[in-house]
Amino acid sequence: QPTAEYVGGDCRIPLPDSQMAYMAVVFEACGWTGDDAVATCVLQTLLGGGDSFSAGGPGKGMYTRLYQEVLAAHPWVESCQGMSSLLAQSGVIGIQGCCEPTYAPTLVALMLNQLLKVAVERVSEADLSR
Repeated sequence: QPTAEYVGGDCRIPLPDSQMAYMAVVFEACGWTGDDAVATCVLQTLLGGGDSFSAGGPGKGMYTRLYQEVLAAHPWVESCQGMSSLLAQSGVIGIQGCCEPTYAPTLVALMLNQLLKVAVERVSEADLSR
């Protein structure tokens, strides 16, 4: 069976008819059998996030980092949420978002800042209890 290999990179696909820009900032993570699989899932949940409009009812995800520090703080952000994809041997963890194209560089900077923040700041018990 071939092994999965994370390559990384930058891919930009022009969508001239779209009123939105979609982006993701992701990094390599372990696979389902890796020692950090549970930590990766906890990180995705900690980041949380969602859409500017959610059909899930009041309170859904409103206390997560991405909701409070990105969606609620920047009304031009349509969507911003933590994401992960863990496969058998490898995976990715990161943040995906959506906004009007003029704000795309700013949203990428906000997403990178959130990943840096979770990397350098201690996670509180309150964050973990949510």
